[in-house]
Amino acid sequence: MKTIKLILGPCLLLAGLLTGSAAAQAGTLPPTLVGETFVADRAASSFDVTSCPGSGSFTVHYVGTASGPYPGTFVEDVSVAVGLLPDGTPTLAAFHATFTITSATGAVTGTKDLASGATGTAFCRQARRHVRALEGFTAPSLTYSATISSGAHTYTDAGTASAMDTQNLRFSESFLTSQGLSPTAKDQCKKDGWMDYPQFKNQGQCIAYVNHQ
Repeated sequence: MKTIKLILGPCLLLAGLLTGSAAAQAGTLPPTLVGETFVADRAASSFDVTSCPGSGSFTVHYVGTASGPYPGTFVEDVSVAVGLLPDGTPTLAAFHATFTITSATGAVTGTKDLASGATGTAFCRQARRHVRALEGFTAPSLTYSATISSGAHTYTDAGTASAMDTQNLRFSESFLTSQGLSPTAKDQCKKDGWMDYPQFKNQGQCIAYVNHQ
């Protein structure tokens, strides 16, 4: 019996060390963008209208507050194309945005686009007295792609978002879902780092993904 205990002792110790190594890797990634929100005052934003009324396009430069997993400030440049349905109703024909978040949690840059097959609303019309054009949009189905720099590493994130600016003096945007973070360097896969990414079954898959990117 004593001999068995002596043999099992080192084995249990080794198992404990391995479990501890895996546990040390868990939770080391920064958060995804799920739950992040942007809010901007239209008074602090700048607009550039290409053509109005009816169909046309416009760009907006938003500056405001970011809340959620990356609290801080954000800057976003949005390009909107307004189309017309057969009955003359204006609609969101195209949407593209680039954004930057400055936060103590990490630095984030990314893009957003209208999801495939999605639509929304948009308008561009002349204000009274021709002071300037009125414009706005609702984009409930967007996709985003982002790069997150946190600590010594950089990660990628992708998912869905929604945004709106409906002339209520505020622009708002929400990050809804994420596919999960992905590594950008092979070192992030080594020393059990691949275990932080559920999409990989082993270190080789993780490294192959980085090489492909």
